[in-house]
Amino acid sequence: MTRYEVASERTAELSHLMDVRDLTRSEFDALFDAQTVMAGARATLAEAGQLHLIEVQS
Repeated sequence: MTRYEVASERTAELSHLMDVRDLTRSEFDALFDAQTVMAGARATLAEAGQLHLIEVQS
């Protein structure tokens, strides 16, 4: 869950930059890496039946 949260925060930070300017290559790579970590962490949580830890409840 911690890996997902950290990667999610980094994704949000870098996504905000996309709203105000073009990303540099290293920023784009960092965004891609953070999204990759999020996907992996989400898959791990799904396998463990723990998606409720990261999903927004409506």
